[in-house]
Amino acid sequence: MIGTLDVTRRQQRTILAAYLTAFVIGIPYWWKITTIPRAALPNRDISNLAQQTDLHIPLTFAWDPSCSAAPAVAKWPPSPGASAISAEAVQDELNAQWTDPTRKLVANPSWTLTAKPRVIAHDPQAQAAGSAVIARVCAISVEAGGENVRAVKVATNGAVGIVATKASDVASALAALATHLAAHMANPPKSMHFSHQYEILLSLMIQNPAATPIRTWSIEPALHQTLSPLLTHLLGNPHRFKLVTQIQYLADPGEGVDLPVPPTHGAIYDRIVKDPETGEWIEKPAPEPPVQPVRIPMDQLPLFVNPDWNLESVTPNHSAVHLITYVPDPRTPMWVLDEAGSEVEGNAFLLPRWGGVVVRNMQRGTKTVEEAVVMDLSRAWVAHLRELFGVSMLRGKVTVNGHRIEFPSNSATSITATEITMHHLSQYAVHISEASATLQALIRLTDSQDNLPISRKIAALVKSSLATVQVALDPTADTAMSVLDRFQKAWDARREAELAFFDSEMVGLAYFPSEHTYAVYMPLFVPVFVTVLVVVVKEAKLMRAKK
Repeated sequence: MIGTLDVTRRQQRTILAAYLTAFVIGIPYWWKITTIPRAALPNRDISNLAQQTDLHIPLTFAWDPSCSAAPAVAKWPPSPGASAISAEAVQDELNAQWTDPTRKLVANPSWTLTAKPRVIAHDPQAQAAGSAVIARVCAISVEAGGENVRAVKVATNGAVGIVATKASDVASALAALATHLAAHMANPPKSMHFSHQYEILLSLMIQNPAATPIRTWSIEPALHQTLSPLLTHLLGNPHRFKLVTQIQYLADPGEGVDLPVPPTHGAIYDRIVKDPETGEWIEKPAPEPPVQPVRIPMDQLPLFVNPDWNLESVTPNHSAVHLITYVPDPRTPMWVLDEAGSEVEGNAFLLPRWGGVVVRNMQRGTKTVEEAVVMDLSRAWVAHLRELFGVSMLRGKVTVNGHRIEFPSNSATSITATEITMHHLSQYAVHISEASATLQALIRLTDSQDNLPISRKIAALVKSSLATVQVALDPTADTAMSVLDRFQKAWDARREAELAFFDSEMVGLAYFPSEHTYAVYMPLFVPVFVTVLVVVVKEAKLMRAKK
């Protein structure tokens, strides 16, 4: 006989009360620990960025009648009437003459750039460090400007000399200069993909270590004197890049480069002869192989880098910029050719958004790369870094609105103060537009997927980035912010927006389906809920029957 469990009505109600108490206490706690955290984001403010696509950038010039910033190598004599010209008078004339239109950003055509030149009086103490001034301007005599009385001379240190005797002439020349600079800001060269930190990998690749047994290269002076200062200027912060060097041997070029077939010297027994003096059989040394120059046309340059070369970044999550110095076998010296089939100056070429290669032919038996040779190589590295990071070339003479603007005639292996300033302003515009686009993409993503977690850290990054973008888009914002500060804040805004968008907490659950949650919890809760519900209904009926 099967026994039965004798449960009284009181015990049954006690068990039911325990279940209900567990539900009342446990369900809110379970809901809290299983609910995806979603911190509040400023969705409305970010959505409004879609209608705010006009970037205002002031171009501030400091009027310096004494020409104290003139280059020492070519001292500019001030114009006789310079002392009578005030910054206020130049600004009034500039306001009346400035008609440069709004320009579209080439990198993001939905955005526009509005440049506004302004002139302030030169204040050595206030403008000693961190000022918004992009150049100090003075009026110079006709002798300094040559025959052209509408000349504008820009020095390597960024100083601007204008052949003028009155405020209207100065304003007209500044308007022409500002027009030219604004065009460069709106259309900078393409640069490396944005990264929070770059790894500059300098590799010395040796094809035949038996012929050129190079063990060391004196690269430290070039790193500290040339590359590190240049990258600090370009990236605005020495912590945004890392310099790494290496030497690799037996580095043959890629299969796409046509190399000559090594000459054969016949079988060894062809060189076995009898010594006429001793009568012994000896082996004659193999003849010295002939030199076979290799000329690499442009269509083979993209195939020069061998996939077997070890060029991996040593630091995870850092974008690598490759500066390769290739030492070919002395028997096959290599020469890089241009489109016309002529040898390229410097024997170097660039691979856009990847790096640059310098081919350096060295003599047989070379054991070290001397400092003088490395410093010569650094000139090519500077030219490659200029192009890789999108620095506009402001060199030579250009005529704008009847004014002849003369920039320094230095080669591309150096960089001027004006070029650095324009690089910071052009990248400022690019970073602000990209930060705005990333924030809007983040909002669209979080709105479309309710199961994406949004931590407080992500919300803080979004709000910080948004604040910087809003200040940049406000035409009434402080115009006294320095060029470097603008660049730094725009960089940080883009970095924060991308850190929030690509945060691992969000990506990890980006495709976590809600059906999975139901499949996990329904087998646990449905049977219990049904049982408890049936008992509650039964108790309710009994209590109603007793009444």
